[in-house]
Amino acid sequence: MATNVYMEALSPTMEEGRVVKWHKKEGEPVKTGDTLAEIETDKAIMDLVARADGVLRQVAAAEGQTVSLRHRANRPMGHRLPARRRAAREEGRGKREG
Repeated sequence: MATNVYMEALSPTMEEGRVVKWHKKEGEPVKTGDTLAEIETDKAIMDLVARADGVLRQVAAAEGQTVSLRHRANRPMGHRLPARRRAAREEGRGKREG
C-alpha cells in the first residue's frame, strides 16, 4: 500500500511551504533520512526528509508550488511505495516476462 508524503511543519510558525526543488524523481528508491525536497518556509529553506524506505511513486506538488499545512489531509505532495511491495511487484513482472 502506498503512503502519502505530506508537507511537514518545519518550523513552529510554519503554515505553508513552497517546494523549491525535488531531490528525488518519480520511480527513484528512497531510504529513511534521504532528502526528498527543499522546502521554503516562512524563515528558511529546509529539507523534507523521507520517514521510511520505499520508492517515490508520484510527485503531486510541482517545484514552485506552495502547499498549505491546513490542507495536508487533502493534498499529499507525493506517494511512496514501500520497498518490500515494490520488490514483490518487480519480482512478479519478471516471472510473467520470463
